[in-house]
Amino acid sequence: MWIRLLTPRYPVPASTDDDVRTIALASHLARRNHVEVLSLVGSDGRSVDERLADSARDRGRAFDLTVVTSPAIATLVRSSGPIVLDGADVVGATSRPRRSVDKVLDLVDYAAERQTIWARVDGCVFTSAEAYEASPAPALGIPSAVVPNGLDLALYPRSPAVAGGVSIVGADTADRESTRVLDAICATVMRELPEARITVVGARARSRTEGITFTGTVAESAIWTRDAAVVLALAHARPAEILEAMAFGRPVILAHTETTAIDVLGTPGTIVAQDAQSIAVKLLELLRNPAHARCIGDEGRALVERRYDWDRLALEFELFLRAVRGARQTYRFALGRERVG
Repeated sequence: MWIRLLTPRYPVPASTDDDVRTIALASHLARRNHVEVLSLVGSDGRSVDERLADSARDRGRAFDLTVVTSPAIATLVRSSGPIVLDGADVVGATSRPRRSVDKVLDLVDYAAERQTIWARVDGCVFTSAEAYEASPAPALGIPSAVVPNGLDLALYPRSPAVAGGVSIVGADTADRESTRVLDAICATVMRELPEARITVVGARARSRTEGITFTGTVAESAIWTRDAAVVLALAHARPAEILEAMAFGRPVILAHTETTAIDVLGTPGTIVAQDAQSIAVKLLELLRNPAHARCIGDEGRALVERRYDWDRLALEFELFLRAVRGARQTYRFALGRERVG
């Protein structure tokens, strides 16, 4: 099957979780299909004028990446294969704050074609049910699927945890209140369990508690969460960091965490705590009971395998597309507008 994924971002090189999701979805679909990712913006953040840019295969990936311009939309929607609009919010590609798909279409001179795009695509893919509800898709009756960001589980093997190891992700040491909460948590844990090893990932040293390791800015937090006995996700933790910790089989404590792109709050493998005292108590409970921590971690790993494995997500989305394609072909044939291919 030929699948064309129309996205309002240029996903290569991947600089955001949304970019990673677009590339991963296209790569996994390309194992069984011919996939072309059509970007509404160029790599410099501006629309390319007058024509379809030359298709450029991204090295090491199995899909084509093409920049599509405004006048080409009418031709595009009449071409073969399902056309899927990636309805996730956009960041980075336009060098502007996070915006909805419609606003991005306005920014890159697709205002006149917006209705054509929404009305003629075969389906939409969203990162969350909230993004779907906020889009025109429900009113227009466009078949839609929710595909969250997932993981290639082969990259996250299970390994023994380091006794007493705590990795903290999502800390913001530039914020005074966040630093105060972090200090309170670390001080309580180190006072009650001096042998604990606490690492604050992605943040610079701003704690008065001795014995805490600050990694500073890191490209990948997974190398720090992989061996921890417990992972604490604070307010600025990215969804990918939470999923990675769960994939490694680590119990995750969620504290003031924004997880709109994934649905893990209160699910197996996670514990929710809000204030510094309750967070410290939960940490100490898990550190003192490794068997219980492993049990919670196993539940988290199983959850990721069920919901966030890219092999499973891509296959389910492909089945959705095949069902949509069959229904749309019948519909268009009845109107005398059958596509070929």
